[in-house]
Amino acid sequence: MGDSSTSRLVVGMPFLTALILVLLSNISPLSARTITTDDITIEQGDRKQTVHIRMDASTKTKRMHLNNPERFVLDLRPYAFPRGVWKKKVGGSCIKRVRMAQNPANMVRVVLDVQDNARCKSYYEVSRSTDNTVTAHLTLVEQDQQLTSPGQPPPATDNTLVQQESRSDALAQEQSPSSGNGEQRSFFADFDELTGIFGEETEKKEKKDLLFSGDIFLRGTAELSQDERVENNTSIRSRILGKAVWRDMVTLSFLSDLLYFGPEDEDYTWRARVHEAKWEYSFDRYAFSIGKQIIRWGKADQFSPVDSLNPEDMREFIVPDYEERKLPIWMADLRIFLGNLTVEGVFIPFFESNRMDDFSTDWAIFGHLKKQANRSSLPVALQQYINGLYLADDAPDNETELALRLSSTFAGVDFAASYHYANEDIPFISSFPLNDIILTGGIGSQQIPRNQYLHSIINSGDNKIVAAYKRSNIIGMEFETTVGDVGLRGEAVWQDKASFLTPRYISIRKPLFSTILGMDYTSPADSYINIQLVYTHVSDYLPDILFFERDMVSIIGELHTTFGDWLETGISFSQNLTNDDGYYKPYLKYSGITNVEVRCGVIFFIGDNEGWLGRFDDNDLVFLELRYLF
Repeated sequence: MGDSSTSRLVVGMPFLTALILVLLSNISPLSARTITTDDITIEQGDRKQTVHIRMDASTKTKRMHLNNPERFVLDLRPYAFPRGVWKKKVGGSCIKRVRMAQNPANMVRVVLDVQDNARCKSYYEVSRSTDNTVTAHLTLVEQDQQLTSPGQPPPATDNTLVQQESRSDALAQEQSPSSGNGEQRSFFADFDELTGIFGEETEKKEKKDLLFSGDIFLRGTAELSQDERVENNTSIRSRILGKAVWRDMVTLSFLSDLLYFGPEDEDYTWRARVHEAKWEYSFDRYAFSIGKQIIRWGKADQFSPVDSLNPEDMREFIVPDYEERKLPIWMADLRIFLGNLTVEGVFIPFFESNRMDDFSTDWAIFGHLKKQANRSSLPVALQQYINGLYLADDAPDNETELALRLSSTFAGVDFAASYHYANEDIPFISSFPLNDIILTGGIGSQQIPRNQYLHSIINSGDNKIVAAYKRSNIIGMEFETTVGDVGLRGEAVWQDKASFLTPRYISIRKPLFSTILGMDYTSPADSYINIQLVYTHVSDYLPDILFFERDMVSIIGELHTTFGDWLETGISFSQNLTNDDGYYKPYLKYSGITNVEVRCGVIFFIGDNEGWLGRFDDNDLVFLELRYLF
């Protein structure tokens, strides 16, 4: 793609699209009311938790009890949530966390995620205030407990339940005796009772709902400094995702994905494909899903060694956030609930590796090797030979993978143990034709071998770099709990054989142990801090291993705070304390327009060529992201 007008079109169209989206999304229905995080409060009890949601009296509500994973959902219409997305960790015996998001236009969804292995039931109350607002009270209690409070509400009636699914102002008119604070309350049965009273016909009607959603995402980057090195000074990422969910069982989504690097050593790819395609179903004692999907294991953020099932899209390295990099793959997942123990098995029939570029980008496996050769003092014949190099992937002899996970809760601590019979997602370079002349100093900095050697490799006709994907056994442990308002988590993983690159571009394999301990805290003012300490140990270590020391310690973190409900500022970072390399990613996020989120920031890399992150020290960049939800 060398035509300059085509290049300008590729770069300009996403920004033009972004401008149009911003203008259109600013025209929102006047009937939509606004909800903020101040309208949600969380009340902790011994064996129950209650979420209070204040809203306008004319709000239409819909409640759902979903599985895989288990969660309770409350939809509010017509409503807007300017902040876009919000979550808060609860850490109670029933509620793990509360999430709220704009989903889609004119609807706000509140989700109560249930603790792993918890057995809880729900109760729902509505209270009316004198200022024409009502408050919904969603309470989750352990299965063997009864909801008791002063002025116990009366049992629900059929008439009450029908009104409940309509409008909250109608709900509030079925009043119980005053609660003593000027409010009048209505009490409604739990979700199990709700199904029994409505009967099969209503249940089937709910499951026929076909929901559509999606998002349009644009990101542009530009390097902060330019020099004479071969590098991509700009990049553009454009993703359009459309998603359909039928009866909370079938999910199908399509993704259009464009990625451009340039203007030097230009690289442009565009793919349209099925992103997710899965069917899931659950009963009292088991849950099952099959299809193209993402299954998240582990408790840590940004770096999670237990989370080994899905590969990642590494074409932009760490510029995208961790969750954005995950790729759905074909797999089957079965979970069996045995009291307080959950047994989960995963079968992966087809292998998919991390998505990485081979040449021609800043983040490619071999970087700008070909372009660097052309600028070097190497003989022309050798330059031409290097330009003909290509990476040949050898698929694993056995593509199937198996994984098993046991999880439970004891004394308020969620813990799990897992085993993954895996194929490594990163390539093992088994053959590199130029391994005798490509040294750590880079192209042109080494001594040129004797002519006889040059003549032999140039005339060999072997331009193939061979990459294989090796079998590995991964054993993991994880835990998560809360101490007061502080969340604690950790992971530990032993991998019997992990691939490491050497200066000659040939890989070797060594056992690897990784562990991570972390904590997070959300203040009453909605400021968030997440700090994690990472330790890795390479057994049978050799000095030839690139980017890794025998023992390494790193700190990974995320800090952010909000100003109102539409402005957030924060920073994510990773700092290696052993070899002093790392990255820092400060950002500013604006969500004051309904369904639109804008984020801008800078990524600084520090360190030298000896570090995994430090080798990108000259690739500091500024980025701008725009996301439109529909």
